[in-house]
Amino acid sequence: MTASLAELRACLPELMLRDERRLARLADRAGSLRDAGARARAVAELATELDVARQRVAARRAAVPVLSYPPELPVSQRKA
Repeated sequence: MTASLAELRACLPELMLRDERRLARLADRAGSLRDAGARARAVAELATELDVARQRVAARRAAVPVLSYPPELPVSQRKA
């Protein structure tokens, strides 16, 4: 099942800002197409690009280091 243009637009805010803006422009172009075949191809391209952007967000979130405070440091008692 393919997602509609409205469903794809609803996913844009969860992306990085640069991807959100770029894909919003792509969605605007896809929405303005009159030819059904061209519009379907544009929506499919948007869905593919959206998946890549989601993977980029996931990779970035996974790369955030976990903070740990060794108990022997004085700052460990005040970390809260």
